[in-house]
Amino acid sequence: MEGEDLTRPSMDNYGWTWTVDSEDDEASVQVAEHNDDGESAPQSVSADWLEGRTVTSLRVAQDGTRVALVVDDGGVRTLYVAAIGRNSAGTPRSIGPGRVLEPTLDISEVRWATNDSLLVWDPVPGIRSRTIRPRMSERLSASG
Repeated sequence: MEGEDLTRPSMDNYGWTWTVDSEDDEASVQVAEHNDDGESAPQSVSADWLEGRTVTSLRVAQDGTRVALVVDDGGVRTLYVAAIGRNSAGTPRSIGPGRVLEPTLDISEVRWATNDSLLVWDPVPGIRSRTIRPRMSERLSASG
């Protein structure tokens, strides 16, 4: 997958790689299916509620039914969990409306710690440009 401002890829247990391109502050969720020849055309996943926003992080839950997203809306970052809609063949087609979770710290990254909990943080660049060290992190329940 190619883009100007891609999030780190996230892979689900169904063989799909997920990313978001936030070029020009227009979030576009993209997926590509893993196959043996390495050639798979990216497909768009419908997520109208992300229109006009920037996604800084997207991670698929281990069970493949939800995504966690950090969304920047005019400088305010919000953590969402949303359901994944798939067709009968298992192809991702949509991300449902997000449910807001409220961490107590500023965030830019999210990861699933378990099927029901998330780890969020705001990374700080380390001494080398590829090194990222968490400044502060927080664990949140995703189950409500």
